[in-house]
Amino acid sequence: MRWWLVSFLVCLSVCCPGKTEVGQLYASILCDLGLLSKGEVLLRKASDFVGSVLGESEKKTNAILEQAKGCCLIIDEAYGLFSEGTVDPYR
Repeated sequence: MRWWLVSFLVCLSVCCPGKTEVGQLYASILCDLGLLSKGEVLLRKASDFVGSVLGESEKKTNAILEQAKGCCLIIDEAYGLFSEGTVDPYR
């Protein structure tokens, strides 16, 4: 039987340092507990997920998620992936 652990931690704050360090500490704790195979921190920006042509965002996102297996993925400025009121086919 395979068990999958899906864990989300959202750090919200105004512009101030420390969120990446918290992510690194969180990854270290999860690795020490044996819940992460790599224990590495993968830092990406919201713009890393967005393509310039239709369908490219999906490929970029899948590649990042594949890379993040066993790691702690931090998406800096993730609010950039949300566009309220506008229709942007690339997000």
